[in-house]
Amino acid sequence: LLSWDRPPPADAVAAQLLALGSAHAHRADADFDVRNKGSSDGAVDAARASSFRKAMATAVPAIYASLDAAVRERRLRDETCAALAGAPVLWTGSAFAPPAIAALRSPIEVPFLVTVPADLACFDALLAAIGVAAEFSQSSLLGALQALHARALHRTAARSGDGGVSTGSGGGEGVLRARELEQALALCAHLGGRVQTLPADAPAALLPTAAGALALASDLVFDDAPWLSDDIGVGPPNGAATSSEGGALLLDAAALPRVHPQLANLAAEALGAKSLRRWILERTSDAAPLPFALTADAEAFGQHESLTSRLRSILQQYADGMGVVHELIQNADDAGASCVSLLLDEREHGGCSLLKPALSTWQGPALLCYNDALFSPADFASLCALGSDHKLGAANATGRFGLGFNSVYNLTDLPSFVTGEHLVFLDPHATHLPGATVAQPGLRVRFAGGGLKAQFGDQAAPYVGLFGCDMQQSFAGTLFRFPLRTAEAAATSQIKTEPSTPIDALAVLKNLLPRARRLLLFLRSVRSLEVLHIPPEGGPPRRLFRASRASARGDDRAVTEFVPRPLGGGRPTKAAMLERLHATPATQLPAASFEVAITLELGENSDGIAAGDVDGDGGAAAALAATDDGE
Repeated sequence: LLSWDRPPPADAVAAQLLALGSAHAHRADADFDVRNKGSSDGAVDAARASSFRKAMATAVPAIYASLDAAVRERRLRDETCAALAGAPVLWTGSAFAPPAIAALRSPIEVPFLVTVPADLACFDALLAAIGVAAEFSQSSLLGALQALHARALHRTAARSGDGGVSTGSGGGEGVLRARELEQALALCAHLGGRVQTLPADAPAALLPTAAGALALASDLVFDDAPWLSDDIGVGPPNGAATSSEGGALLLDAAALPRVHPQLANLAAEALGAKSLRRWILERTSDAAPLPFALTADAEAFGQHESLTSRLRSILQQYADGMGVVHELIQNADDAGASCVSLLLDEREHGGCSLLKPALSTWQGPALLCYNDALFSPADFASLCALGSDHKLGAANATGRFGLGFNSVYNLTDLPSFVTGEHLVFLDPHATHLPGATVAQPGLRVRFAGGGLKAQFGDQAAPYVGLFGCDMQQSFAGTLFRFPLRTAEAAATSQIKTEPSTPIDALAVLKNLLPRARRLLLFLRSVRSLEVLHIPPEGGPPRRLFRASRASARGDDRAVTEFVPRPLGGGRPTKAAMLERLHATPATQLPAASFEVAITLELGENSDGIAAGDVDGDGGAAAALAATDDGE
């Protein structure tokens, strides 16, 4: 008769909830307005507030249960849902908050936002209908940081009696309270762990600074160069000026606003803060910010194809071991080098002061190859053009940075070299270098005259002291370094999954001995070839052997000068050779007979090289002279 056996009208229940929420609205910023300081929830005293919370603990679940059932049974009108969504109707345990600032779950406490109490989360149909999110969006979390910052600035302005709001963080402006700082750090750590790309319409990311305020992430640097922290932190004694480039750099670095030390570097970087290492690199190499807007002094550099799968295929065509060594020697010969040195360096170098922490994997034993020719701009371009036919245009080029050079990936995932003023890394995985991308998988840095060695000492160490390289002055030659792929690196390599060991590399170098004499016979420019070794304990390079070539009798210029060189210099081209051959009668083709003398010297530390390892009739003699005819 009275219809008590039926649920109450959904609109009537919703109206009661709207009235309760309007009378007891949540104030997330209760202490933002200093004029309201001391006021309590809903302007009731503590006793009445306690009584009210107890009443709501029973009433709210009953109201929510009725409305949740109405939503599930489609008895709640869309207009009513819209009204609830725009009003403070979500019970927080002390007051009612608008659904727009709420989420069903959150692993951290977020200031200015509300997490649905656990005992109300079961009413998920109602909560979804009125717009409660499953979790806080990135924009909401960034907005919470903005609100924290605004509250801190407002507090500073109120204390100073100035109604204006300052944007600076110096002099205590905008400093967070201890609890606020904890919240900001937790919020940034949470955001940094989930950010892939910030939405275009998201508020600007703010991060806690070392001074305890909030500032734009793009204006801050995080300290990923701890080996410099003490020097940067104190600067020159008593603030004294310094004339050294390194000292000036430290002074500039000391003035940089820093991310709070309790925030992880990975989180800070994900939210837009800058790396101190990258900042130093840009200045020690006179570079523009990497990897964008690069200059000729420091630029993203590398082979411009998707490399790892391509390289994996290329390695199936090129033999490991001696094939790699032959390619390096041929490239040096094509460059016009007169001497080539191969060095196995078994030392472990430091892993701290590197361009990027990931480079520590490649600071161990390495095969190095030195020649006395400099890289040309064409060489850089050729090295980037993976598998091109660029080298085929040179009539006397046997392997100048074409497909064959990529055989070095049998040994390593990260080739590098020093030439002239530049240090170059190639990173096909685009994971080891600062600024490397799939499109530009490498880095070229101008080190000469800069502070690269001083600021990144461990990074420079593998090259320093070898073949006259000091990583400070321009280097008159080219020094390649191929750090051997460890078992750990091989496990994650997309190029080759087999490691390269120092034992294998040393065996290859020793096996070069029986081939050294005849190899020199077929090289145009190279006149000496040596093999050296540095053991794990270090020390100067120890020579295993050296082969050298000198003209004895005859002259081959009639052959070598048969094809004219281009007017601007450089090597004769294949087209020029074919044209000259076509125009020259067979009876007028040049011929030459000449002799060369090749000397082979075994070093004092050539242990393990047997007498039979030396080809020809020289046996294990310390010096060997041979004569060959060429026609």
